[in-house]
Amino acid sequence: MKRIVIIEDEIIASGRLISLVGSIRPGFEIVSTLQSVAESIEWFLNNEQPDLVFMDIQLADGLSFSIFKEVDLRSPIIFTTAYDQYALNAFKVNSIDYLLKPIDPDQLNEAIVKYESWTDGAYQYSPELLKQLIEAVSGPKYKSRFLVKSGKALQFLTQDAICFFYSESGVLFAWSRDGKRHMMDGTLEQLQLGLDPAMFFRINRKAIVHIQAIETVHPHLNSRLKIRCTTPTDIPLVVARERSSDFKHWVDGQVNH
Repeated sequence: MKRIVIIEDEIIASGRLISLVGSIRPGFEIVSTLQSVAESIEWFLNNEQPDLVFMDIQLADGLSFSIFKEVDLRSPIIFTTAYDQYALNAFKVNSIDYLLKPIDPDQLNEAIVKYESWTDGAYQYSPELLKQLIEAVSGPKYKSRFLVKSGKALQFLTQDAICFFYSESGVLFAWSRDGKRHMMDGTLEQLQLGLDPAMFFRINRKAIVHIQAIETVHPHLNSRLKIRCTTPTDIPLVVARERSSDFKHWVDGQVNH
């Protein structure tokens, strides 16, 4: 039985991957699911290395490549990411593969078949290769699609399908252009790290709005601004007083937030 470790900080994505792996290879055993660089380092230092690792590139506490600085990791790795910009040839060389989220079952099966075709069960990740991977993902890389819940199913929304994100009672939601709200995993703070600042603005503690979702902006109480959305919504979109000046600059095309 193959021992599998999944490193993924999004609970929805992690659950989907576990389900897909279980259906494609019932004989694979998921021995651990890890959510951060720190947690992963601790696990690898205190456990036998697995037969295969699924590793998200961007974790809440940094790039997963940081794990290699502390651990002599020899397990084969299939990288996973929601960032289209990361889909580079660097992830296809030297027996390394990658999958774009939301993960397609056929592509997952192809990656597993590639792993199973290896004759050598161990692989050494050279400093040169890791440097190449880090350089490939350095610089501003922004999410272009977002995994959401739709009833009992999972789907993804593209950036252009989003009007705004908001937090309510500690739960993160996306409001789409068809006037529907979709539950998401994570927090507004975590989400903001992966958003293009030219397209999205944090208007207050509870909401982030997409530039193309703004129809009009009106003065509001206490020097605040109220946004009228292109898609009808009952969620109030009010720019906090301390954010109003930066918001005006952002709408005018000056990105400095």
